[in-house]
Amino acid sequence: MHHSRVVIGSLLVVLAAACSDASGEAATTSAAAPGSTTTTVAAATSTTTTAPTATATTLSEATTTSIVATPVVTDVIREERGQDPAYTLLITIPAVSGLSDPAAEATINNELAAVGNDAAGGFLTDIEDADNYGFGNDLVVGYETRALHPTVASFRFNHYVYFDGAAHGMSAISTLTFDLTTGRILTLPDVLIGDSAPTALSILAAAHLRDDYYSGDPAEFAAWVPETGTLDVSRFALGPAGLEISFDQYEVGPGAMGPVTVTVPYEELGVLINQEGPIPVIRG
Repeated sequence: MHHSRVVIGSLLVVLAAACSDASGEAATTSAAAPGSTTTTVAAATSTTTTAPTATATTLSEATTTSIVATPVVTDVIREERGQDPAYTLLITIPAVSGLSDPAAEATINNELAAVGNDAAGGFLTDIEDADNYGFGNDLVVGYETRALHPTVASFRFNHYVYFDGAAHGMSAISTLTFDLTTGRILTLPDVLIGDSAPTALSILAAAHLRDDYYSGDPAEFAAWVPETGTLDVSRFALGPAGLEISFDQYEVGPGAMGPVTVTVPYEELGVLINQEGPIPVIRG
């Protein structure tokens, strides 16, 4: 797994630059809100490539061909401070480079850029009419690389927002998993097979929630999660030991618990695993 770091001001403008030949310099601009200041450090030059519609290829097929490159993950950072209303914004997202297919690479990095840009856009819109109590407004978005393989990458994003005058901030989690050979976002049906897979995964995740966060107390757990087979298991990441399922603050417990992630070991998934999907690939 390779990581490097680039500090820049605008995610949409510079994602391609962060992932290209580092032999040149490029000026970047930032779409900051009025009254804001943005820290921008130039990254390497590149040409933005518009990705065509990808042709589906199973991951098992990709591993047997010669189009296997070593992917590199680079930090892309957007930092802003503004007044009227006062706010701070710090977003760190990944950019992927080193792929054999430039179109797939561009598609993936556009999706990754959207995580930061959508969060920033929503935040800046929400604070336009916010009350001013002198505490300011804050947005922080970070990420974790949960899997990085020549044909698969999986990321978890941690979001935190605070609005001026609120009793406390709010936290949330989002995830993205990619087929690096095509640029396609992988969803649960790519990972597990069978119409009953979401229900089965929900039940397995609920058991780990009960044991890990409620000390195995079924009564306390049932007060927050009365139906163990109906949890939203769509926010998943491919972890080193298992499928990592994340839940937002208040979704499966009190607010003080914050966002919650449980790991369902791959061994427990058994016949649910799609043998042409990403799990066999990352497990080797």
